[in-house]
Amino acid sequence: MKYILQLSYVVLLGLLASCSDANQPKNGQIKISLDKDMDKEVKMSSLFPNVNVVNLHEDPNKPMGEIAEMKNDESFYYCLDYQKTSISVFDRQGENVGQVNSVGHGANEYITIADFDTDKGLLYVLCLPSKILVFNDRLELANTIRLNETYSRICVSDEKIYVYSDQRQCISLVNHDNGTTKDIYTSTLYPYMPKSEIPVFHKTRYHLLFANEAGNEVLKIEATNVAQLFEIDYTDKDMVLDRYANPPVIQGKEEHEKYSSPQIYAIQETDSCYIMVYSYAWLYRICNISKITHKILTDGCLMNVGPIPNSQNMGHLYGFRYSDQFRPLFIPNDEIEAKSNGVETTFIEDVSDILLKIITSSTKFLHSSIIYL
Repeated sequence: MKYILQLSYVVLLGLLASCSDANQPKNGQIKISLDKDMDKEVKMSSLFPNVNVVNLHEDPNKPMGEIAEMKNDESFYYCLDYQKTSISVFDRQGENVGQVNSVGHGANEYITIADFDTDKGLLYVLCLPSKILVFNDRLELANTIRLNETYSRICVSDEKIYVYSDQRQCISLVNHDNGTTKDIYTSTLYPYMPKSEIPVFHKTRYHLLFANEAGNEVLKIEATNVAQLFEIDYTDKDMVLDRYANPPVIQGKEEHEKYSSPQIYAIQETDSCYIMVYSYAWLYRICNISKITHKILTDGCLMNVGPIPNSQNMGHLYGFRYSDQFRPLFIPNDEIEAKSNGVETTFIEDVSDILLKIITSSTKFLHSSIIYL
């Protein structure tokens, strides 16, 4: 059996030194212009000075495979496998507590998992064919909500179920009892833009946000009210959006070389800042926006030799990739203090980078979580 180590970032943004302003944030719309200057760099260590490594132990009888997305609540980590057929669940100590794997053609089974979310101890799995399976904290099926339309994303906040249709580019609210949906927001249609699997819902500590797939706006959702929070400008925005609105569908080189819009992976919120992780023109970038002045404090290429934060839930960001004792984990640089739980670590300085070498005597599958504090 092949032995692997899965590495994941959990970024706690409440301790960002760059967001220490204690003043109350101003309300209102924020208009920002992203910087396409490829020479500007932002080190991960400038935002997250500490790393904590927590092992997640995989059940060898229920292999998880590569992780596509992670979520967490107060009790568990939930990991969707890259094949999108199962969700492995780990407790806060990293022990495997079970797996959702209901592939089939039965009434409470699915062909594939489109997306998932957690809320108040329940796991909501958006499936194809169109339904939502709801599991309790013992991973027992508690409810099946059948939908009358296919949706690509789900978000559950304060027991309200939101779904997103990438075909209609529309946010809808789901009735728990009968699965009927009510559209609460429809964005400008861009039917010919490249399709991607980036998240659109972003649950911060304070708000539920929605990032348009075209990368031109971020919305704030409060119950059934949806309002623009950010308007995002970027190079050749009008030309790009016009191309997204007209046939044919963009493919291949045209997508990256001529018509490139920001792809937003995560948005986090502190008392005074919004932190946005995104890709633009082939590069991962990070943007730090002041809630006080509505100005961009930092925007540049994300300099990090470890996994890029590309998933989130509440006050955490995650990044993940395969690694093992033969492919050590790199963390950004020697300004980061690293702590580990359950593994022996060795630090080797190499210019400005530290090599965090994971050494384990165990031969079973392990997954590891890196927590920025």
